[in-house]
Amino acid sequence: MRIQLPVILIGACAAIMPAFGQAIVQPRSLAVLRGSVYHEACAARDRADESRAEFQKHTRPGIDAQLNSLSLSEKEQIRDRITVVAGLYQQVIDAHPRTQIASYCTMRLAGFYQYLGRIDEAVRLLQNAAVGFEGTSEEPKLAFEIGLIHAQVRGEAGDAIPWFERVPKPANVSISTYDESGALYLSVQQQLINAELKLKRGELADERQRALKKDFPQFVAEIEKFHQFAQQSVMAEVTADPPIPARVSRFYWLIIGNLVVATVVLLILFVKKQKRKAKSL
Repeated sequence: MRIQLPVILIGACAAIMPAFGQAIVQPRSLAVLRGSVYHEACAARDRADESRAEFQKHTRPGIDAQLNSLSLSEKEQIRDRITVVAGLYQQVIDAHPRTQIASYCTMRLAGFYQYLGRIDEAVRLLQNAAVGFEGTSEEPKLAFEIGLIHAQVRGEAGDAIPWFERVPKPANVSISTYDESGALYLSVQQQLINAELKLKRGELADERQRALKKDFPQFVAEIEKFHQFAQQSVMAEVTADPPIPARVSRFYWLIIGNLVVATVVLLILFVKKQKRKAKSL
């Protein structure tokens, strides 16, 4: 996560499965896996996730930089395990290009590279994927992840903004139509507000906040709290004495950002659940 807000990875395996194992290309060139092919891809994805979780259970973030302190045999073991984890994700990506599962595995692999400390490699992977998924519903998610790395890991707010702005506003944003695309857009706009504040462009940040409250009136209180917190955090970074090391500051932003996104998503799910209950009465 780096200083990242975890990418919202929803519905990677939500397709309805018919009897035949085929990949059918739908409009915008995003392939949908079905039948046995879908099941096999999900199983391969899960194996990659389990392998990564097991690796991270026994190591620490930034393990690449720690290898010099290990014995030769320990280095070889860790490098072999890294190769296995990366290879499992890459197999899914190569076997099922331009699918939601391939996009998911790309972002998970990029997250693994960030855990290792290979930030440049993570960015290259995501940028190449953004080109490959151009014009599909996965492109905004990849752009968001790239923006997060620039903003929260590298501390480059200016470089993050063009990537965040590649996430389009949903055609219909309202309480009744709020969905995954709305959740992603809301998260992106909050990141843009934070980026504008860090660049000392308070008027643009305020303008974005006003537009966001208009689009999402059900989350006005949460949006205002985030804006206030972002302002205070930016001010603290400017006036801190002694200055906080960049990596520590960004680590805390990672935790805070993840909590903000998790809160928003939970609110969305709660609203939708209440609507379903109301309809069933």
